[in-house]
Order: sequence, then C-alpha cells, then structure tokens
Amino acid sequence: MNARLILLICLIVSSCASAHPVAQGSMELTLHADHIALRAHVSNEQILVHAGFAKEAPATLDAAFASHGEYLLSHITLAADGVTLTGTVAGKNIPLDRTVKGFTEFDLTFPLRSPPRELQLRQSILNEIAYALGNPWEATFLMRISDASKGAPVVVAEKLFTHREPLVVSLGAVASGGIFWEYLRHGLHHILEGWDHLLFVTALVLAARRWRELIIVVSVFTLAHSITLVLSVFDIVRLSSRIVEPMIAASIVVVALQNVLRPAAARGWSRLGLAFGFGLFHGLGFAGGLLDAMQELPGISLGAALGGFSIGVELGHQAVVIPVFAVLLLIRALVKTDEARERSSLHILRGGSALIAFAGTAYLVAALRG
Repeated sequence: MNARLILLICLIVSSCASAHPVAQGSMELTLHADHIALRAHVSNEQILVHAGFAKEAPATLDAAFASHGEYLLSHITLAADGVTLTGTVAGKNIPLDRTVKGFTEFDLTFPLRSPPRELQLRQSILNEIAYALGNPWEATFLMRISDASKGAPVVVAEKLFTHREPLVVSLGAVASGGIFWEYLRHGLHHILEGWDHLLFVTALVLAARRWRELIIVVSVFTLAHSITLVLSVFDIVRLSSRIVEPMIAASIVVVALQNVLRPAAARGWSRLGLAFGFGLFHGLGFAGGLLDAMQELPGISLGAALGGFSIGVELGHQAVVIPVFAVLLLIRALVKTDEARERSSLHILRGGSALIAFAGTAYLVAALRG
C-alpha cells in the first residue's frame, strides 16, 4: 500500500484530540554556557499530519517519525541577541504508541559563542498544510525556558509558543504570572481567527433589537461554552472533532436560517435554547485549542491559563458583538418611521443571515468531508 495512504489512514482512524486543526505539545529550552538545548515533546498527530500531506511522503511509518526532527529544525528559528543560530538534531525518542494520543520526543542543539542576553524564537510548524479553506493547521507548545549557564537550571519563563508572534525571553529575568497574559492573547486570537465562532455570534447579534436582548442571549451562550470548556480541560467531557466540528458548522446554519425563516422566534425562548445547546459544542471547540498544552501546567498556572484563555475568548466575542450591534442601532435610528424601521430591520436580518447561512453551509460541507 502507498506510504502516504498508510499515514493518512493512521491519522483518520485514530481518535482526534482536538476540535480545531491544532497539534499540541510542549518544549523545554535550557541555556548552557556553550549551547542551547531544545527538547520538543511533539504530538504524534503533528507527525502524521505532516507526513500524510508532505510533497514527498516517507517510505515507511518509521521513516516519518525518524525524519520529523529535521522538519522541526527547518521550521523553528532561534536567535540569540539578534543572531540566528544553526542547530542540529541531537536525539529522538520514538514511542511504541504511534496513534495521535501519543507523543514523540526530539532533542535539538544550538551551539553558542557567548551567553546571550535575549533569545527570540519563531515557528511555522504545519502552517503550510490546509485543514480547510482559509483554515491552516498550526502547532502550539507550552514553552519552559531555564538558565543552566551558571549551575543548576533555573526556570526564567513559561510561555505559549505559537506561530502568531515571536517568543522573546530576556535572560536573567525571573518568571512571573505571564502565563495568564499568554493564554489571554491565545484566547483572543483563537476567536478573531476562528470565523466559525464569529459567524455564529454575528447571527445571534443580528436578531437582537435591544441591549437587554443582546446581553441575555450572549450571556446564555457564554455560560454554555464556559461549562464545556472547563469540563474538557479537566478531562471530564471530551468529544471527537468529527462530532464537534460539524455541530459547530450546523449551529451557524440553524441559527441563521431561523433568522431568515422565523424571525419572530429568533428573539424568544427557542433562540436561548439554541444559543445554550450549540454553545456547549462551541466550548468543546474552544477547548480544542489548548487541552494538551494545559495538561503540562501545575495547578496554579492551570487556573491562570484557563482564566486568561476564557477572558481572551470573551474579549474576542465583544470585539465583534459591540461594533455590529452599534451599527445596527445606528441604522435603525436613521430611519424616521416605525414602519420603515421595522421593514429595514427585517431586510438586514434576513439578508445578513442568508449570507451567514451560505458560509455556514460551506463550512459544514468541509467539516463533514474532513
């Protein structure tokens, strides 16, 4: 059987760990007097995704795992005081478990001429592979940085390492509560780059006529996704992405069609029920962006990370909810008569929702195929 097909089958039949195209893991960077050691704990899912979609598929599954260290090295840039370092693969530990639930360990080494004052890291792991239209894969790592250049290792920082922005570490600084802000930014980016969630929230906003209606429906949605987010992080409730992704897509279509076909019901109890029910699945989708990375955190840091991520998600929602609703109120205020105001509101509701339903349908088709 073709090696690429074997790799894809391994990826498909294994139970997916996340509801979004995010491969997760952790890294430990240790500064020594003459080199930097980077140990990467990489999810097997990441290896299978890369090997399955690579331009030149490895000949065997063993080759896919053995060669992934070189792939990491080519997609991680490490600079010391502005000078890019050249690294090598120093070792690897390939487990017997080759499913997406397992992890593989790679050791990278970067020689140093002198102890640096600042380190800067960038990564673009899996970004070249499209999960769906406009939705590329990405890899997220919990990064722990230690300084062992003067003796016993001392942890100087714990950060989230993503493709979105460089990870900058000033050596000698003592690690503080930065994990909260790291995950807050992660939650904010997760929403602003996750157009599926934004389409759902926009469909909710279009049907609201008053601030009170908006606050109630958004609060119900927030309560629902917060419940499943917390339950997922603590491994109480988890579902495969094959269920979660189509349900999130279906939520967009259902809510948008309710706006078009039954606009009066879009502001009643049925709307609140839809917001809560589908919100439970959106929470599982949010959790897909950080579950495995959070498991590496101790109790206090886990609470800070979960709190920061949740606040970031809500900030992302409000960045859409408030401007959209403000524009709707402004348009209604410019219409002079009640009859014309009602007619224009209905046109905006149905026209905007029809576009959202179309986009949601396209996402649903992609989710079912994936």
